[in-house]
Amino acid sequence: MKIDISQIKLPAMPMVAQKILSLNMNNDRDQDALVPVICQCPVTSARIISMASSVALSSGFAISSVKEAVQRIGLTTAYNSALASALFTLKSQAGNHEFDYNAIWKHSTEVRQVMQAFAKLMRSFERPLPQDIALVALLHDIGFLAYKAINAELADTLIVRINKGEDSDAVAQELFGFTHDKLGAALLSSWGIPAKIVTAVKWHHHKNFNVPHPEANGLSNLLLIADASLMHSAHSYDPHSVTLTLNNAASLLHINEEALELETNRLKEEGITISL
Repeated sequence: MKIDISQIKLPAMPMVAQKILSLNMNNDRDQDALVPVICQCPVTSARIISMASSVALSSGFAISSVKEAVQRIGLTTAYNSALASALFTLKSQAGNHEFDYNAIWKHSTEVRQVMQAFAKLMRSFERPLPQDIALVALLHDIGFLAYKAINAELADTLIVRINKGEDSDAVAQELFGFTHDKLGAALLSSWGIPAKIVTAVKWHHHKNFNVPHPEANGLSNLLLIADASLMHSAHSYDPHSVTLTLNNAASLLHINEEALELETNRLKEEGITISL
């Protein structure tokens, strides 16, 4: 059974995500409203507190509330992280199996960390905005979660086969007719997420590291490299079928290869399973 992605009914944006997206962070009143909106979603509240706690760990500062967490990580980071987390609370059809939401979220936070590290090495005029990096990193694999909302039976089969070690892209293409990157992009586009985020999600599995996709931009290439460099991470559902080299990454991002190697080694020392 193959499904035409242009004909499917995509799931609606979760209510808390709608509320977050409607806030204008340049407006004092909306800034004050962010914490109460986050508190409406227990999962998002827990993730924001966990994120702030990891930031505050070295200083011994204890985080016990969403308000403290937002103050600690800043409004922009809190807004983007809360939006991404709320979008992760997709409603899906009943089934016998589920994707590991926590693993996908952990992988996405690793991607964000790698993107942030590599972005520092990019030329200033090509370097994506920090808020765009945060949002696209946390949302790039949301397509996995949408499969259940489209066809629970096929999604069950997909999950079982992925858990057995089969290539997620190949199985998804066989069962649904499209991969999670294309589904995620269609979903985010239907929700009105900015086009640069949608484009980056759509092509984050582009296979040829030496030839950028015509639609790609600095954000797209940075996501592509960060995601591919984490293909052996314990949290990854979507290992690339091609090998990424240090030269591939440096060339695509237009950065110094020696500087990239130093940054990669630093990330490895921090416990990130990065393959470069």
